[in-house]
Amino acid sequence: MNFAKILYGLKLNEKFLLSLRKVPKVRRTFLSEAYQCQEAWNNRLKNSLLSKINVDDFYLELNNKVESNILVPAIDIDIFTNCVQKHNYVEEIGNLLHKLRLTTETSNTLDSTHHAVVRYFIDMGEAQSLLSILNDRLNYGIFCDYLCYNLLMDHFIKKQDFASAAKTATFMMLQEEFDNPISNALAIYSCHNYLKNPDTWIEKDPETLKNEPKEEIKIRVKYLRNPYFDDHFDLWKPSDLVGKTLWWIGETMNDVIGRSCQLRGLILYNKYSEAIELLKKWKDEEIQNVVYKETIPLIENDAPDMFISGENSTESQRECQLLITDLQHSDLNNGNMDEDITNLVKKAVDAHSQEDITNQVQIYEEWIDVRMKILREQHKEREKQQRLANIENIKKELEEKEQLLTFFDNEDKIELQIEQKLEKEKLLYGEVKVTKQEEDYVPPEIKKRQNQ
Repeated sequence: MNFAKILYGLKLNEKFLLSLRKVPKVRRTFLSEAYQCQEAWNNRLKNSLLSKINVDDFYLELNNKVESNILVPAIDIDIFTNCVQKHNYVEEIGNLLHKLRLTTETSNTLDSTHHAVVRYFIDMGEAQSLLSILNDRLNYGIFCDYLCYNLLMDHFIKKQDFASAAKTATFMMLQEEFDNPISNALAIYSCHNYLKNPDTWIEKDPETLKNEPKEEIKIRVKYLRNPYFDDHFDLWKPSDLVGKTLWWIGETMNDVIGRSCQLRGLILYNKYSEAIELLKKWKDEEIQNVVYKETIPLIENDAPDMFISGENSTESQRECQLLITDLQHSDLNNGNMDEDITNLVKKAVDAHSQEDITNQVQIYEEWIDVRMKILREQHKEREKQQRLANIENIKKELEEKEQLLTFFDNEDKIELQIEQKLEKEKLLYGEVKVTKQEEDYVPPEIKKRQNQ
């Protein structure tokens, strides 16, 4: 066989194998392409305002204002975040959001700004960077709406990154927003699948980060704050965050999935007293199919310390253990928890996705009107301030003209004002002492130079 033909065949096989590598793997996803409302979202760029914005020039203008400590209106940040489509502005957007957060304009941040930031980071493939921004609410102040939560969780679920999906669900819990059935279902699905491999989410203790060796800087403070833990925004352990998310979402559901989530969430969250009250309530009400049968071994896996009797276990842990053991003898659901949670998401999407799409398209249109209304109001305010400044200038000019025209009539009054001003300056700066040398100083005579 010709050696050239062999090489050609090898190259063809190599190309074929490379093409197979490029074929994306099909992953589970719950939301359709229509749910992204991409066409309606892109229509914002056809607006008469946004279509005229040059992103590069506009960013330079914003950055110059920020560097010069000039207050940047929140509407300008909104316009920029809604216009930007290039990947090279990921860090710049984060910096602008942080600078905005440090000014009084942060209270005027538009809802469309939050939405635009989230969608931009997802579209640019920077979802992990977005999680860092969402988690640092104090420095960035970005919060998702329901559509963004759903898109973000679905994005991570498709990648089988359940730790990031669960982290997104905890942000929704911290905002205490549980009105959207699709968001609730996706949050339960994300947390449930994340708990199958909880080691994928590693979070450092904030106190440990504070105690890391740094350059010693001493700052005088007026007083020291007493340590305070609010049991909500101060939560950092993944088990606590996921547990509280399952607990609170489970409370919105009156079925076996909701009860199973409540019980598992409370144990993860180490709220044994609340778990005891809940178990006693279910027992008194004689609820049928109270929880899934597989929930109990899952709880034993989540909190193995609670099921190990010893001196270190608390009274509430022991009582909770007895009630859970007693729960095994009651009427439990033998269904498949994984399948039922998956079906819960599918049903929620089928029932509510069209409603979410319709509402979101309407919201996009409203945001355009709100943006234009704010700009018109700002334009009117600038015109008003300009008119007031012009009036002040005219008044000042008239006063100066009046002073000139009436100078000889008010000469004594003017001289008195000058003397009073000099007296005030003496009081402020002290009387200027003239030295002997200065007193004897005689200025040279200026003689007219004669032409030779």
